Amino acid sequence: MLLLAGVLIPLSPISVMASQAYGSINNFDVVNDTGAPCHGFEIELDDITSAQITYTYDYNHYSTPVISTDFTDPIHPKTFIRYEAKYNNGIWSAYTAVPTNAISPTAGHQFTDPSVNFGGEHFGVGYSTNPTNILYHWMQDDGAGNLKIGPAVSVSTPIFNYIAPVGAAAPQIQPVIIPPPLPIVYEFGPATWVKMITTTSHTNTEVRLRDLVSIDANYPGVKGWANGEPAEVETEWQVLQTDSGNTNGGNNILQGVAQNLNQGDDVVTTRYEFYQYPTNDPTLFDPETYEALAQSVAPDGIHGIGNFSNTVVVGNFLGAQMSAVALTNPVGLIDHLQDGEAGVQYPDRTVVIGGGTPFTVSFTGSLPQGMLFNTNCGVLSGTPAAGGSFQFTVSALDAIHPLVSKTYVLNIAAAGANLPPHAMVSAAATPPGSGTFTGTGDFPMNQNTTVIAQAKPGYAFSGWSEAGVPLTHATSYTLSVNANHDLTATFTNSGPATNSQTITFPVSSPVKFSTNTIALAATASSGLPVSYALISGPAILSNSILTLTGVGKVKVSASQPGGWPYKPAPTITKSIVVAKGSPTITFNPTTPVSFVRNGSLLLSATDSAGLPVKFTSSNPKILSISGATATMKSKGSVRITASQASTSNDSAANPVTKPITLH
Repeated sequence: MLLLAGVLIPLSPISVMASQAYGSINNFDVVNDTGAPCHGFEIELDDITSAQITYTYDYNHYSTPVISTDFTDPIHPKTFIRYEAKYNNGIWSAYTAVPTNAISPTAGHQFTDPSVNFGGEHFGVGYSTNPTNILYHWMQDDGAGNLKIGPAVSVSTPIFNYIAPVGAAAPQIQPVIIPPPLPIVYEFGPATWVKMITTTSHTNTEVRLRDLVSIDANYPGVKGWANGEPAEVETEWQVLQTDSGNTNGGNNILQGVAQNLNQGDDVVTTRYEFYQYPTNDPTLFDPETYEALAQSVAPDGIHGIGNFSNTVVVGNFLGAQMSAVALTNPVGLIDHLQDGEAGVQYPDRTVVIGGGTPFTVSFTGSLPQGMLFNTNCGVLSGTPAAGGSFQFTVSALDAIHPLVSKTYVLNIAAAGANLPPHAMVSAAATPPGSGTFTGTGDFPMNQNTTVIAQAKPGYAFSGWSEAGVPLTHATSYTLSVNANHDLTATFTNSGPATNSQTITFPVSSPVKFSTNTIALAATASSGLPVSYALISGPAILSNSILTLTGVGKVKVSASQPGGWPYKPAPTITKSIVVAKGSPTITFNPTTPVSFVRNGSLLLSATDSAGLPVKFTSSNPKILSISGATATMKSKGSVRITASQASTSNDSAANPVTKPITLH
């Protein structure tokens, strides 16, 4: 949303059913309405930490943001995402201009073009757990070359409530938005107008944070925030205004229509547009409570209706929030890493973003001494001991989707030093493996670089593009490094598939039945996705997850049908011998026990395979047992044995005997 993963927790007193959501994200356009140039932007997220930040939008004038967490109150930490210009010799490295004219919401694509500076920016951040509060502020020059917090921004952040299915009905996602948490002087807080636009249908096409941008009519092929789906206005105009005397109703909330997740992995996208509610006309407010009195807008989108039919009630466009939510997503990798400083703790940074299924991670390359990359959870952390530039590659794979891989450059400044402004130029070939390129890397800001594409045999170069926008059909393209850039080099096939490929299919055999599930992990030398088939044996196959259902021999195959320029790979078949499981028993009776004639004790033991456990007493005259109930007959000491008999799929567990004394 500002969230691509998150626990759905409301930001206001809204009653919802909380659930885990992966891929709930927000990007927003915001106009600089402060009246002065700005040199940064701050997003404050309460009650989450830096490790819970996922994707960030890194392609504006300020490039990669700086993430930090304030643990002054360890129970309620605050995390800050700051897009910051750097000040050197009286000059700021970046700025956001004051608009010379009112900005139209249809000009939103300019917010994402760092080559223009027309009075607005595009920001975005994801998180794995919803914060309890979100604040936006512009940052300005304090007159001494330092950044100070400027005015708050009247753009709200939506949340997505998950509604569990009832009976045969599909689960639903319901978008909800509330006023931004601005200071309230009267009963009512500041007012803004909001429009809500939703798509009329949904697909399971993945939405990346960078996709959540305003649609550009000049490039209809770029899907934008609507994910290629038709959109319509769901709520034409509503005042959004906090009422401290009625926090559960009125204009405190705009609750969208619940959207069905008919396939379970649907992606739901929405767009909210925010406009000024004029503050310079006192007739538009109740003088005692500051309640906004104009509650409707005429068809011209400017004037009110009724008593306000001749009054301008809608001011300038303030910004737009574009959001998406999906319960499952492919495993992903963040785009860039912020700089660090020697001797200063680096914020715990999640590099690998899980999509709802288990994933495996590999790491190659170098890190500064004192820093660690955890391949179990994909988090970078530690305190660098010295400055330098470090390069490493992270690869991640889940049980369903193809491998993703990215090379990162981590720049560490010497203690007390500041690194000059810089940005990354990265590129990817599509389809994967179709070509190579040069000219990418980490560059000083405003330096030029030329990227050059080279097709592999069987391919021809088609063109360079960025975020779906075509740049050139020439193999070379020169650009100014005025921000981070992520380019795509597209190649097309130029003849029959001639390249051979092979499949590597590692499996372990034999395995115990208690293994339960096996994640198949075959790879093709081409990098193309591999599919599996269950040939025979006691198992169930779902995508790449093999679930064992009994003892015996399971045969599975891995195949790759080919894809330009690769011919189909030879199918590989593997056998997995499933042996009986070896359950264990956990048994911890209470001892000693005060004797009560014919008193009962409830015995409890668990079997790791979930099989029934039988109890026996070494002396029924002291303690007799029926089922899991022991009856005290006389004082004394006795041994209780917990056992589990063998089954067709599991061996008998080793009995566990425990003493017990009745006194």
